[in-house]
Amino acid sequence: INEEYYNVLSAGFGRKFTLERDYGNIFRWRGSFILYKKPLDGAKIHFGIMFSDKYPFRPPRFTVYTRIYHPNVNDQGEMCMPIVSPEHWLASQSMVTVMNDFISLLNVPDPQHAFDTSATKEYLTNPYRYYYNAFKCLKKDQEFRMTGLVKLKTDPLHMSEKAMQSIFAFYGDDSPKSLE
Repeated sequence: INEEYYNVLSAGFGRKFTLERDYGNIFRWRGSFILYKKPLDGAKIHFGIMFSDKYPFRPPRFTVYTRIYHPNVNDQGEMCMPIVSPEHWLASQSMVTVMNDFISLLNVPDPQHAFDTSATKEYLTNPYRYYYNAFKCLKKDQEFRMTGLVKLKTDPLHMSEKAMQSIFAFYGDDSPKSLE
């Protein structure tokens, strides 16, 4: 596990990626990174990883500490991430690959492996409502820093539908233009 820890640290995940052992415990890691996929670009995500004493024969468990409205994360911060599910886990899997998958999944949700059905339904049928709820959730978590919203100097909780649409138009999204 120690070697995996240093491999992840040296992998260069960027975007203010941090990782440390939780109080020096090699079986518990915690860290943070900045989302890079617009429109949630700039949100800081805190996470934890817990390893079994049977690692690498059992997968690590990921928890998202930042309150996030996401199809692959439930209210307790547990994730549905196929690469670390018991049926897909390979003892030869490197933590660098797993971390890359984790960061990618939080940036681009995978509706086929949903954990939060309401977020998944909104993500698929009404992306504007989904992004609005994601903004709201991040705002409540008080780790909120949104590139697009900082530029606009506005609060997503008080945005008109027209203002919200202009953000998505700016980012090149061509989905239906309704929050309802």
